[in-house]
Amino acid sequence: MDAIESGLVKVPRVPIDDDSGSEQTVWRNLYRNTVPKKVGPLEKHLQEPLNSSIRALYNDYRKTFEAWENKLATPPVMIVVANSIQNAEALFDWIAGHARGGGPRTPGRFSLFSNVDESGNWYAHPRTILVHSQIDQGDHLTPKIAKLAKEQVERYARGTRDRQEALRLRAMKPGEALRLMMNTVGKKGQPGEQVRCVVSVSMLTEGWDCRTVTHVLGYRAFSTQLLCEQVTGRALRRSSYESWREGENGRRLLEPEYAEVVGVPFEFMPSGSKVNDGGDPKPTHTVVSVPGREQLRVSFPQVEQYMRIPPHQRLRIDPKKVSPYTVQPDLFPTTTVLTGVTGEEKWISVADDSRHGTVRAALAARMVRSFVQDDSDPDAQTRGRTALFRDLYRATGEWLNHPEVSCPDPTLLLGPEHYEKVSSSILAACQADHQERERERAYSGDLTAKLGQPALLDTGDISFETTLQWIWPPPKTQPEFSQSAGKTEQPLTAKSELNLAACHSGLERSCAELLDNHSQVEAWARNFGLGWSIPYHFQGVWRSYHPDFVARLTDGTHLIIECKGIPDDKSEATKHYVTEWWIPAVAGTPDLPHRRWAFVELFQVPTMPSRLDKTITQLLSGGIP
Repeated sequence: MDAIESGLVKVPRVPIDDDSGSEQTVWRNLYRNTVPKKVGPLEKHLQEPLNSSIRALYNDYRKTFEAWENKLATPPVMIVVANSIQNAEALFDWIAGHARGGGPRTPGRFSLFSNVDESGNWYAHPRTILVHSQIDQGDHLTPKIAKLAKEQVERYARGTRDRQEALRLRAMKPGEALRLMMNTVGKKGQPGEQVRCVVSVSMLTEGWDCRTVTHVLGYRAFSTQLLCEQVTGRALRRSSYESWREGENGRRLLEPEYAEVVGVPFEFMPSGSKVNDGGDPKPTHTVVSVPGREQLRVSFPQVEQYMRIPPHQRLRIDPKKVSPYTVQPDLFPTTTVLTGVTGEEKWISVADDSRHGTVRAALAARMVRSFVQDDSDPDAQTRGRTALFRDLYRATGEWLNHPEVSCPDPTLLLGPEHYEKVSSSILAACQADHQERERERAYSGDLTAKLGQPALLDTGDISFETTLQWIWPPPKTQPEFSQSAGKTEQPLTAKSELNLAACHSGLERSCAELLDNHSQVEAWARNFGLGWSIPYHFQGVWRSYHPDFVARLTDGTHLIIECKGIPDDKSEATKHYVTEWWIPAVAGTPDLPHRRWAFVELFQVPTMPSRLDKTITQLLSGGIP
C-alpha cells in the first residue's frame, strides 16, 4: 500500500460499480459470476459476463496501445489468467487465432492480439503467447502448449538476421523456448519484444519483471486475498521512473501509472469472514431401481441441442408476427468503473465500432448455422445455404426497422444475452411461401462432430445415496415392543421403478405422493440423480434444466412436471424452451420413441390435485393443456 500511494508502483484499478441491475459489481469477481465455467467451442460466443468483460478490457487496451505507439519501444501488455489448461487453450485460440488440422488459419477476435493476419498468414513476431505455471518442467506441458512454444520461437527465428541466434533458438526444448518468450516480454530486440497479450494457466511465475503490463483479466477462483495480490502484482512494475510532475510546496512527484484489473476481487482493505462449522452429519438414503419393476420403467430422450430444418420455399418476414422487442442492456454489464486506492477513476465499455450491416450479417449467419438439412427429404437440398442467408439477411434488416423493435445500438444484439432471443424472434416472425414453416429437430452430439439421435435415458440400473430429507414414501419407525425398536423401515413407492423419491421440498414430496396414487398415472419418476436435463437459454448462456418429475399416463403420453413455489424470469425461460423448443423438437424427430410430451407447473399444495387432474384430463381427451 505504501508503494502504491507513493507512486513507486502502478496503481491497480478494480471494478467498483457497473450499469447492470445486479447488486454486486459483476466484473469484480468474474469467475464466480460466469456460468458455465468451461469456455465453449470457438464457433460460439464466450459466455457472459466473460465475453463482455474481455471485450471492454480490450477496447481500453486499444486506447492505451494507440497512446503508446511511437513513444515507447515495446507495446503495452495484457495478461489473461485462466483457471485450467483447457480454458487457457480455448481463450488463447479465441484471442490469438488458430489453425486446425492443416486447414486455413483463422485470425483471433482482437486484431491487436491476433497472431494471424487478415490474409491468413502468421505474423513473424508473436503477439499473444500461451504459458504454463510449471514453465520449467517440460514434462508437465501439454502437447499443445509445447507445440505452440516451438512454433512461436520458430517464427521469430525465421525473422532474425543473426544466423547463430536462429540456430540456438531452434535447438531449444519447448520449456526453454516458452521461458525465453515470456522472460523477454517488453524487452526490445528479444523474442518477446512484440508480445502484447500473455494467456497464463493459473499463476505467472515469480520474478517476472515485465514493466509494460497495463491490463489484467482474471478468470479463475480467488479463494484468498494473497492470490489476488499475486496476480495483481504482476502488473505493478512501472514502465518509467523518469516522468515527474510538480506537487504541493514545490515537491517533485512521480506521474501516476495505472493497471486496469478485471475479474480479480482485490480488496484494498480486506475484511474477515465467518467460519462455518460443519454441524452434525445428515442421515443418508439410498435410491435404487427395484428388481422386477421393469413395467414401471420410464425413459426420456437426452437432447443436447436443437437444429431447424429449413422450409423448401423462400423465407419472408411477416410484419404482423413481429413481437415487441426492447434491448435491455442491464442483464449483464456493458460498462464498469475502475478505481484504485488513489488517483483517477476510469470507465471501460464493451461498445465498439461495428456497423449496422455487420450486425445484420452476424445475426443472419447465426440463424443459418441453426438449420440443418433433412437427409430424409431429397427436396430439402433445393434450399442452399447461400439462398437461406440471403433471405435471413433481408429479414433481419426488416426486423431491425420494425416499429415494434427498439434498439438504439444494434451492436448490443451481438452479445450472447440477446443473440439467441433475437434469432428466435426473427425466425418466429418468418414464414415460407405457401405458409410453410421451418421444423425443429432434436439432436445429440457436438456441431463439429456427426449429429446423431438423442440417447434414451431411463430409470433402470439406478443406485446412489442422498442426504435429502424430504422422502416419499416417508420412512416408518417400527413399534416400541419390537426387538428392532428405534429402527426405521423404508416402504416402496407404488408406481415408480425407483424405491423412493428424494425431494428438495415439501411441495415436491406432495407431488410425489399425488403421482403415486393417481389413477391415470401409469408410471412416474423423480428426476433426481438420473442425469436427465433439457437445454435452455437464459441471460446469454445455454444452461441445463432438470425437471422435477416425469409421469407416463395411461395413453402413453409423457408429462413433465415442475414444482415451483414462486415463478420468476428463470422459470419462464425454462417453460418457454420446454414447450416451444424441446417438445416440438422431440415430436419432429423421426424414429424417436415417446414423441408425445406435455408440460405443467404446480405451484401450491392446496391447488396441486385440481391442476394436475385438469391437465391430465385435457391430455387424455387429445387436447393440449
